[in-house]
Amino acid sequence: MMLDVLTARTRSCLWSLTMGVLLLCCPDISSAAVKDTPEGVIPTSDSGDVIDWELSIQPHYPGVTVRTFEKKGDAGPSVFYFYPEIGNTVIDKVIENRILCDADEFFQAASSGDGYEQERWHHFSNYTVFWPSPEVISISLYFGGYMGGAVTHGHTECYTYNVSNGRRLGLQDMFGKPKTALKLLSTLSRQLVAAQIAEDHSGKVDAYTKEKIAAGTTPVELNFDTLQLLPRGIKIYFARYQLGAGYLGSPEIEIPIRLLADAEPNSQIWGKPDLKKIALETPLVTPLPSDASVAIQHKTFLVPANGEEYAMPCRRSVDVDDEQCIVISPSFTMYTDGQSEDFAFVSGMVTVRGITNTYVWGMYSVPKGFKSTPPISLGSGMTYNSVRTKDNIIFFSEPVQNSSAQQKTSLKLKIKNGVLEKINNNQQ
Repeated sequence: MMLDVLTARTRSCLWSLTMGVLLLCCPDISSAAVKDTPEGVIPTSDSGDVIDWELSIQPHYPGVTVRTFEKKGDAGPSVFYFYPEIGNTVIDKVIENRILCDADEFFQAASSGDGYEQERWHHFSNYTVFWPSPEVISISLYFGGYMGGAVTHGHTECYTYNVSNGRRLGLQDMFGKPKTALKLLSTLSRQLVAAQIAEDHSGKVDAYTKEKIAAGTTPVELNFDTLQLLPRGIKIYFARYQLGAGYLGSPEIEIPIRLLADAEPNSQIWGKPDLKKIALETPLVTPLPSDASVAIQHKTFLVPANGEEYAMPCRRSVDVDDEQCIVISPSFTMYTDGQSEDFAFVSGMVTVRGITNTYVWGMYSVPKGFKSTPPISLGSGMTYNSVRTKDNIIFFSEPVQNSSAQQKTSLKLKIKNGVLEKINNNQQ
C-alpha cells in the first residue's frame, strides 16, 4: 500500500519536473557524513561507520561534484541520497529538486503507514553521468530502498539535457527518424534481453517471460522512456516486472550507436570521434610479467602527455617490491585508417624489468566509449617498411626482428572479442 502512495506522488513530481516546474518539496537540503576514497565516496553514519544498506559507493566523474542529502525521521525511517552537481544552474536545480521530492514523498508515505517495520524503512540514490558530446549530458538516478514487506524496491530515472540552453532532450532530438529508432530499439532489445536472461538462468527463457519481453519491448516510447545516452551508444533501463517476473529484477542493456545508424543519430550528439584525443584518454592495459602483480591504480596507464617517461612499481613476491619494474616510454604512435570510427591502434615502448619491447594495443568502441585490448609484444628492435590499418586489423609490412631475415609477409593483428590476435594471410 505504501508503494502505491509513493508511486502516485512520484508521478506527480515527475510531471512537474518534466513541465519545468520546480516544486521545492522539502527546503532543508543538507550534507551527509561521507568518506572520500580514490574509488569513490562512501556513505557513513554519524559514528563514522559505513551505512549497511544496498546503497553503493558513489564513483567520481570528471567535472562533477558529489552532493549528498540525509534526513532521519522520528520513528526510524531515514534517507541518504547521492546526486550530481554539474555547474549548470537549470540542470542542477532540477536534479536537486528531484531528490527533495523523493525525500518528501518517502516521509509522507511513512507518516501515513501502519508502522510495520518502520525502523528499517529507508530510501537512497546513486547516479551515473555521461557526456556523449560536450554539449549534451545524460544523467541516471537510481532510487532504491525498503518500505516494508519481503523485498527491497528500486527504479532508475534518466535526464538528458543540452547544457547550452538547459533544454531536456527527447527521442526526437536524438534521432532524425525517431520511429525508425523505436523499431530498432525494439528489435535489438528483445534479442539482448532474451540472451541476458538465458545466460543468467541456465539458458532458458520460459513462455511467460517471452510474452512479457514481447509486450514490454513493443516500439512505443513508453517502453523506452528510460534512456541514458552514452559516448558511443545508448543504455536502456527497463522497470521491474516490465519484461518478466520480479525475480528477473530490472534488466539493463547497452546498444552501440552504430547499430542504430538507419535511425540517423544526431551528429551533434554522436559525432565522429576524435581518435587522437581518445588515444590519450583511454587507459591502456599495463604489460605485466606473469609472476608479478601491481596495485589496482597501475593495472592500466595513460599515454604520457608531457613527453616524460615514468615508472610503475610491481611486486615480485609477497615480500619483494620493485619500484622500477615497469617504465613507460613517452613515445607512442596511433594508427587509424582515417575512415573507421570504431577502431584504432597504439604502439609504444615499455621496459619491463630492464628489457625494452615494442607493444601494440588495439582500441575498440563500446557504448560507454573506448576500451583497450591487452597488449601484444612485438619484441625489441623490430623494424618494418610500413604500417597500415583497415577497420579492426593492423598490418606491419615485411617486419624485421633485430638482425633476423626479413619476412616476406605482413604481420597482421586483429581486434576480436576484446583481445588482439595474430592472424595469417588466409584469415580475415
